[in-house]
Amino acid sequence: HGQMHPDVGGDPRVTVIEGLNARDLTAADLAGHSPDFIVSDVSFISLKLALPPALALARPGAGAVFLVKPQFEAGREAIGKGGLLKDPFDAARVAGLLQDWL
Repeated sequence: HGQMHPDVGGDPRVTVIEGLNARDLTAADLAGHSPDFIVSDVSFISLKLALPPALALARPGAGAVFLVKPQFEAGREAIGKGGLLKDPFDAARVAGLLQDWL
């Protein structure tokens, strides 16, 4: 919590929602607004699990920026010591799979 820079969070175009599991996002959480842009920076969860509610609530053609953290997308078998990918080339593979999924 409290990680959003005040200049960004204070912009009237920005809705900061903290303390909500992204998988539980509903239209009520957005006060009935449909986002025209989505930004996601999640940890310890796959974007494939975190994004569906936001994507379903977004306006058609909405823009987005998603921070891809391959270690949370690749699966346990691809992760080595320290939580890093065993094979660095898996990062590009994971990014491609996410792009196809979107």
